Amino acid sequence: MDKNRKFHYIVQVLYELEKQYGFPITLYETISYTVDTITGNKTPVKNTYPIRKAIVLAGDLDVRYKALLGVQKDFAYGGQVAQEDRYFVINKKYLPPNKFVSDDWYVTYNNQRYDVIKVTRFEHDRAIVLFGKFVPNSSTNKVEQPIVKDNLILTPSVVKD
Repeated sequence: MDKNRKFHYIVQVLYELEKQYGFPITLYETISYTVDTITGNKTPVKNTYPIRKAIVLAGDLDVRYKALLGVQKDFAYGGQVAQEDRYFVINKKYLPPNKFVSDDWYVTYNNQRYDVIKVTRFEHDRAIVLFGKFVPNSSTNKVEQPIVKDNLILTPSVVKD
């Protein structure tokens, strides 16, 4: 199969998978943080990228496949698989140009947050595959608020014991 036919085949496969397994997700890129010096609140400044259709797959596909082949011998003695983790396959046409997704981004899908653990390029750079680790008990727009029990008053004077 020549390169053009492979390329066209990949585009067709992505299109069919998007039709069957495509769901809307949102990618979040944290650019910086603004810190309120009075209260100590740390507010992230983020760019959001809504993705119309991303292919969403179960994150334990690798373990299921290896179990079928009998390769995963350590599960005979017990193990743990996080069934909430997901793979997200995103067509490059839905991403902004010249943006590279890294592992400090996160994804929201069905109002649940998934931290990006691994980013892989798809064949001929037509898509990216993100492995998302589920973050339990997290709100998608949650801002962490520190608990301040005592007020600290700073003065320019020196206290002598």
